[in-house]
Amino acid sequence: MARRAPGKDKTATPRKEKDLPKVLSGMLGNKLTGAPLCAVIENTNTKSGDYGNLLDCPRPGHSDYTAFVKYNASNDIRGGGHFSGRLTAPIVFAGAVCRQILESKGVKIAAHISSIGNVSDSSF
Repeated sequence: MARRAPGKDKTATPRKEKDLPKVLSGMLGNKLTGAPLCAVIENTNTKSGDYGNLLDCPRPGHSDYTAFVKYNASNDIRGGGHFSGRLTAPIVFAGAVCRQILESKGVKIAAHISSIGNVSDSSF
């Protein structure tokens, strides 16, 4: 979760968020119970009013215009709506849980670039 958090360098958003998942069900202590795992990651740095001017002027490099077209001007522009980078937080949380389960069963997830152009790497 710490690796995907915003505000790490000068090219990223200046927002600082803790991204701490609050597990609501499916875990007792540090063990999964077998019930569905449900967690909430609160967005603590919101300023919905900052997005009012985007109705007439979509941001370059964002989904504002495509969402406007796709949803017939009914898209939620506050924070990018469901196109927000915040969507990565629950995906990373779920992936981290899955990775730990797989590692406990001896499965390791890894990747590397085998070649770029004429440059090759040894397989592992």
